[in-house]
Amino acid sequence: MTRRLALTEAARLLRSPGPPAWAGLFLAAASAWTLLLSGTLARGLAPHTPFLQTLAYLLPLLAALTAVALWRTPGSRALLPILLTLPLRDHEPVLARTTAGLLFLAATLLLSLHLPLLFAPLAPPDPGRLAAGLLGLLLFALLLLSWSTPLLLRARTLPGGLLASLLLSYLALLLPVLLSPLPLPSGLAAFLTSLSPAAHLLRLTSGLLDLRDLAYFLGGSALGLLWAVHTFARLRGPVRPPRLLPLAVLALLLTLHGLLTPLSLDLTVDRRHTLGPTTRTLLSRIAYPLTITYYTSRRLAAVSPTPSEVEDLLRLYTRGNPRIRVKIETVDERRMEVEDLGIVPQQIQITEAGEVRYLTVYSGLSLTYLDRVWTLPVVYSVDRLEYELACGLRALLEDRRPVVGILARTTGDSYQTTYRNLVGVAARTFGVRAVDPASTGLDEIDLLLVIDDGRLTDDDLRFVLTAKEAGIPLMLCVDAVHVDPDDGFRAGRVEESPLLSLLEAWGVELEPALVAQRPGLLLPVVEEGDASSVHTLHPYPLWWEVPLPGVPHPLTSVLRSLHLYWASPLTLTDAWRPLLLSTPEAWLVTDPLTASPTLGRVTSPPSDARRGPFVLAAVTEGPPRILVLGDAEAGSDLVEFTHAVGNLDFFLASFHWLLGQEDMLTLVTRTRTVPLLDLPEEPDRARTVLYVLDALAVGVVPGLLLLLSFVLALRRPHAED
Repeated sequence: MTRRLALTEAARLLRSPGPPAWAGLFLAAASAWTLLLSGTLARGLAPHTPFLQTLAYLLPLLAALTAVALWRTPGSRALLPILLTLPLRDHEPVLARTTAGLLFLAATLLLSLHLPLLFAPLAPPDPGRLAAGLLGLLLFALLLLSWSTPLLLRARTLPGGLLASLLLSYLALLLPVLLSPLPLPSGLAAFLTSLSPAAHLLRLTSGLLDLRDLAYFLGGSALGLLWAVHTFARLRGPVRPPRLLPLAVLALLLTLHGLLTPLSLDLTVDRRHTLGPTTRTLLSRIAYPLTITYYTSRRLAAVSPTPSEVEDLLRLYTRGNPRIRVKIETVDERRMEVEDLGIVPQQIQITEAGEVRYLTVYSGLSLTYLDRVWTLPVVYSVDRLEYELACGLRALLEDRRPVVGILARTTGDSYQTTYRNLVGVAARTFGVRAVDPASTGLDEIDLLLVIDDGRLTDDDLRFVLTAKEAGIPLMLCVDAVHVDPDDGFRAGRVEESPLLSLLEAWGVELEPALVAQRPGLLLPVVEEGDASSVHTLHPYPLWWEVPLPGVPHPLTSVLRSLHLYWASPLTLTDAWRPLLLSTPEAWLVTDPLTASPTLGRVTSPPSDARRGPFVLAAVTEGPPRILVLGDAEAGSDLVEFTHAVGNLDFFLASFHWLLGQEDMLTLVTRTRTVPLLDLPEEPDRARTVLYVLDALAVGVVPGLLLLLSFVLALRRPHAED
């Protein structure tokens, strides 16, 4: 009987013009917010996960309207007296209508796959992550329906019942934000926050199937349905209501047991919620108690998912080794004490009540093992956190943090300003030391990074030779052509360079030419007009992305991307092994040298130009290991301009390879962030592609549902709902 009633109610919903129209508006609003208003596409991010999160915030409204259609519309209210008199058990009508509503919401959520499928050519979605996210939304829909039903049945008026349902739903969803300003104890705040569906949905939409989340949604839905059955039984008259208290107690106990059982299943394709083999090996080496302390601010949890994501990741470490203990400390009242440990405060921008405010928050980690302490001053996200924790564990186990010495002779005030991003990233996991040949001892560094555009002195060269003889690995980033963008992109050979002469003696010759490759990265160009100048972005073939993985090597196998700026080709002897290659379509810009973005020899290859592939980087196993890159700007702050996060990965991975730590390479590029869109290089074409996809996502599928609603309304002009 329950199944028959459910199918009947579902058919009634689908024949009504209202529900298809609500579903169309629901999908149109979620698509428009994700694609046009949230800034997801503007940052070049794939919209799959943000779209699922947007659906979660709009779902309470659709679920409330569905519950209204099931219980309080004229048609459903006309059926209610019949249901009250039929020889049915009290739970059968409630389960039937809830199932019908869930079927309608499930069909709507399945139609929401149109957006990930449309953007699949630009960023293939993770099937496991999508499945877990849709399951989470479906469970959330069940929770919303189960609690909306008794509120609507008990309400005297339809607006009152609808308002109560929406108010309860959004209060629960926004509970972490509402609690953040209150001076609550951290334990109580964490418990109350766990009552909100927001944190549980966040884990599911990230591809993690956690028993705590399933227990929360299923247990909460069971309690709501029991309340709905009790309310429906009271409507049937002075008949003795069913004894539901034992069932409610059992559902509550099972829910609490599930919430306290940290059992999870990683559904993502790349196993992003599972610790990698390198981390598991390091955990197996821990023989004494180790404490990981995460310092955070209470307000941060309300405005950012980072604290909950960090806590979920740290729980994996406790499962990997029982000697590991994780502590979560709120530091708002202990700022001075925490800062003495090396945890650095950060300012973040938030918007409250239409006003922009700045919050000072803390998010950092410390690892304590025996009498050794390793600190991560700031945790921005879980993106590199497993890699950084692996570096910390290795440093604690070996009681040494590898030190990278940097010997830089380039244009600019200092390498700290020209290579600020590289130094900042490297300092999180390595010791970083500026090398002065007159005062730096070889026992103070484990690896030497040399960056030279022709200014290296004879004293610097002697230090490099001494380091090589001492067995210290070397990474040499060298220019054979100097380009001055402040002087009209004037280019010239690097003359009388001691380092270039030394490399030639070692078997590596850098040719004084620039490698060009189309389409090139985008460069701002000022075009002078009659009355004004116009700033436009043009492809610049002297800045380009290296094709990867290219030459088989442990380094290139883990890289995602690498941008080069004014790179020169290398000629090698048999002692060296090519590492990075250009494409065969690349060409050389030679005498007369120029780097101007408007000259034809730069923007397109002359007929007599030498063609690739050209060697851009090479390695030798030594000992010691040496890596030579024909580009001194690859690690500079140009990476900010071209969004070359892969360049920083390249340097970190190179450091580990040079030090013989190949097991760390896969962790360097293992990321947990939202994937990027693979858009066409040409700006006009990229904009056209996004416009078309936006129009299809916002207009086509929602428009078809609205059209269906219109057709249903025309077919039943005089019929009651």
